[in-house]
Formats: sequence, structure tokens, C-alpha cells
Amino acid sequence: MSNHPIQFFILAFVGFAVSRVVSRYREGKLQTAPMIGWAAFWLATGVVSLLPQVATVFARIVGVGRGVDAVMYVAILGLFYGLFRMFVRVEQLEHQLTLIVRAMALKDRAGRSKQEPTAPDAGAPIKAYAEQESRGHHRVL
Repeated sequence: MSNHPIQFFILAFVGFAVSRVVSRYREGKLQTAPMIGWAAFWLATGVVSLLPQVATVFARIVGVGRGVDAVMYVAILGLFYGLFRMFVRVEQLEHQLTLIVRAMALKDRAGRSKQEPTAPDAGAPIKAYAEQESRGHHRVL
């Protein structure tokens, strides 16, 4: 088996990607399950790069002619699934943000009716959130 320049490029990138996954995990920015999933994905990418016959065997099992075709089909499916998940997450975040803003507006309105009108510190909720983020406290609403 001869090695091709693209294999070295892919392996270098896999090494970089795995190092980023591990560093994000150590920083506490990535939980264990996603870290394992991403590391497995990048390691599988490295294996397929070094041993392309693995993709060919997979292609035959699923009924596709060439290994590279099977890899592309799986990649496209994975990308669209990831896009769907991100879309759902953005929708959830928008809904949570709407609830937070609504609650803040009602609280502000109730506070104004009890006392003299004062200018609220509009940045206070953002500052409080930033402080929680800096301490590593992540709260799901």
C-alpha cells in the first residue's frame, strides 16, 4: 500500500481536531459524551484515510458501489442531521430569550408602578450572565 499526500494532510488535520476536542473537554467546554463522539468521529476519519479499504467494505455491506460514495452519503446525512439539531436548538434559545425578556419587562413594569420612575440598568442581566459564564456555571432554562 502506498501513501498519498492527501493522507498525510488528513492525518495532520485529524491530529489537530482531536487535540482541540480534548482541550475543549479539559477546559470544561465539552461534556464527556460529545467529547467521546467527536474523538471517535475524527479517529474513524483517520482510519478511513489510512485504510481506504475499510470504506469499501462498508460500501459493500450497505449496497453502494464505491467506498468514497458511501462515505459521502453518510457525511451528507450527518451534516443535514447536524443542521436540523442546530435549527431546533436555535428555536429553543429564541423561545427562552423571549420568556426571559418578557419576565424582565413585567418585573420592570411592576417595579416602576411601585416607585418613582428610574432608568434601569439594561446591561445588568447581561453582566450577571457573563459572571456566571466566567465561573463556569451553565444553567439550562
